[in-house]
Amino acid sequence: QERLWFVEQLGLAGGTYNISAAVRLVGRLDVTALSTALSEVVRRHEVLRTRFVPQGDSAVQRIDPPWPLALEPVAVSADEARQRAERIMQQPFDLRHDRLLRAALLGLAPDDHVLVLSMHHVVSDGWSLGVLVGEVERLYAAFAAGQPSQLAALPIQYADYAVWQRRWLAEAALQRQLCYWTQQLAGAPAGLELAT
Repeated sequence: QERLWFVEQLGLAGGTYNISAAVRLVGRLDVTALSTALSEVVRRHEVLRTRFVPQGDSAVQRIDPPWPLALEPVAVSADEARQRAERIMQQPFDLRHDRLLRAALLGLAPDDHVLVLSMHHVVSDGWSLGVLVGEVERLYAAFAAGQPSQLAALPIQYADYAVWQRRWLAEAALQRQLCYWTQQLAGAPAGLELAT
């Protein structure tokens, strides 16, 4: 997270570090159940409610309270859907102010929609995007059937993992890794001579 935050401060990343997906939803869609499912995912995962506020030369995490994610379907043609999805997926995030999960529902027809999700890599990766989509799928099925969530409470949040990792690195692990890579790279050329 610190490395990605630093790159964003340089102003060079744009939407490069966005993790996005477009999911085609065919059939009768309960928009309220889908909105509730996304809102529940946001409630469950603090990292999706995290912003990064500068403090000195670094940043601190600020976890916002849960917020409802209300989807409003936008009727579009297939070409417009593609263009809108690309704009949403490429739109840069402001790590200090923005919610780092965006969702849009594009309606191609009454029974044909595209759900567009975009997150910043500072709070997500390809694997966690799959987790998010899987949780939305299970929660949607439950809420559309009038049932409560069947997902177990999360035993830890990402911030807990980050604290554990920082402590681990602050101890002997960092020194071991530094020694290992110093040995591995001993004798490596200082520069790389490439044709220009």
